[in-house]
Amino acid sequence: MKNTRYYAQLLSTALVISLFSTVAGSTQAVETTTDTSERVESVYTSLDLDNCEVIATAVDVDDEQYRCEGYQNIPLYVTKYVTNGDERFDVDAGVLNDESISSGLTFNKPGDTVEWRLHDGEPVAFILRYDFATGDANQDRWSQLAVSTIGKENSPGCLIDWVRGSGHSQNVAARRLADAYADGFDCESDVREDKTVELPLDEQTNRAVARDTVAGFAVHDYLVEATTGQTLQATLRSDGPALVLVLEDDEAQTEGTSALPRTRFEPLTEDPNGEGGWLWEGNLPSDGVYRVRVGHSGPAANQSAVSSYSLTVDVE
Repeated sequence: MKNTRYYAQLLSTALVISLFSTVAGSTQAVETTTDTSERVESVYTSLDLDNCEVIATAVDVDDEQYRCEGYQNIPLYVTKYVTNGDERFDVDAGVLNDESISSGLTFNKPGDTVEWRLHDGEPVAFILRYDFATGDANQDRWSQLAVSTIGKENSPGCLIDWVRGSGHSQNVAARRLADAYADGFDCESDVREDKTVELPLDEQTNRAVARDTVAGFAVHDYLVEATTGQTLQATLRSDGPALVLVLEDDEAQTEGTSALPRTRFEPLTEDPNGEGGWLWEGNLPSDGVYRVRVGHSGPAANQSAVSSYSLTVDVE
């Protein structure tokens, strides 16, 4: 059975963060990353099983596998699983993967448009909408976008993660996820794991800068050493809904009350590049190491938010 690769909700993170009170149309789109030397774009192809080749059928059940045209020389493989007349689907690009993203999920059907994410003309990921239904008398329907890597010989692709298919930013979030993680993604790892990084301050300016992308319920902690009475200012610029707060490094960080009181905490006005952000400022109560934490609020994490960010930390 294929691995759903759902990420686990981190309850301790939710406590801390709670203190902060259709795939796009078929026209090719081009987006520029922060690295201006790399050209990033989306191209679109159609997925219609009536135009695909049946390459395998199962005995005594209606399971089937199809080979469909994808982008350039990259085929799409569609596997249909049928249980009591209800269908689940899985779509792989490049080569077949023996895991199913439909495993453990309710009945579904893939959309008819595939978005391919290209970096400098090289496909690195594909995005496909799945429509889900509960199949009961009071049937509920919803959709999610699957962001997946592209398989190669001896290296099958896999699901990076799901993005909820509701809200105006769903396609943007899916593209951010693909751009941040697809290139070189290890299918055995979890994209939503937390991260802790030491962040040394420049000796002359007492400033440090970090850049990364945070997704879903993950938190990125930056360890900063400071002394009693100093003021720490953390400025977060982000193209998503990421937030920033500061905690004392007590090696546990399991309670929301670990967050330090702040003298300033305010949203930053969006700049001409479409970025917003937050400014956190507070006085430090003791000598030691502090955690500058970047993450999402509970509602944003529940919407599978993805935020590319730049964090600047100043200590005076």
